Amino acid sequence: MKKKNLIIIHAHATNGILLKELYEFLSNIFTVYPINLPGFVPNKKPLKNVTLPNYAAHVDSEIKKLNLKSYLLAGISLGFAITGYCKLDERCKGIIAIAPYINTNYTKNNFQKFVFKIFAKLVTHLGIHNYVYHSFLNKMVLRFIAPKGKADIMQKTINGYAFYETSKLLFTFSDPPIFHKKPYVLIINKDDETMEAKKIIKLFKKKDNLIIKIALPHYPKNLSREFFEKNIDLEEVDKINEFLSGK
Repeated sequence: MKKKNLIIIHAHATNGILLKELYEFLSNIFTVYPINLPGFVPNKKPLKNVTLPNYAAHVDSEIKKLNLKSYLLAGISLGFAITGYCKLDERCKGIIAIAPYINTNYTKNNFQKFVFKIFAKLVTHLGIHNYVYHSFLNKMVLRFIAPKGKADIMQKTINGYAFYETSKLLFTFSDPPIFHKKPYVLIINKDDETMEAKKIIKLFKKKDNLIIKIALPHYPKNLSREFFEKNIDLEEVDKINEFLSGK
């Protein structure tokens, strides 16, 4: 059976370099096309104006270059919010929302996030975003919060302006979600530590979509192929393929 084409839009603070082993795992099931957002890999300059529509315009351009006859579009966290602004035609056979970011009303707002929002605004206002992001102090912070062994890669491959401007966007974006007239699959952890999973599940249930519940954390500390092989049930993947094939 021919593999389906799977285009994946990354989450905030990640890229195809960091998620290389996830894509190696998925390549057994799909033909995978990761889309790196501007500023999140060295060869793509950050957007001057960081907005979801501008990110979507970049995604549309990348999809056009692929020239695929048909594909599934997946968005991880922030990547899902971007899909709403993409100009999708009949070649897109369905959308997979992985731990989706909807807007600020669907996130768990806590004091830590409030402090980081103020910090992100300050460093971009002062124009010291790259200095701060690539500083030794931030290197130590990333080693504490980043996936195992990935802190140096995060600091070397991600632009400071893109990181902090996108952080600000996530903390302030409150527009309602945009759904295309496509079948949707929601993949979510009901105990997600970052998103209001129950509200998100309720939102997708209204649309009569497939909902897959998994136990993966929103920010996995392990990005190895072995981790994904252990924690992603291939029977659930088969359900997704079957659901989207019938649409």
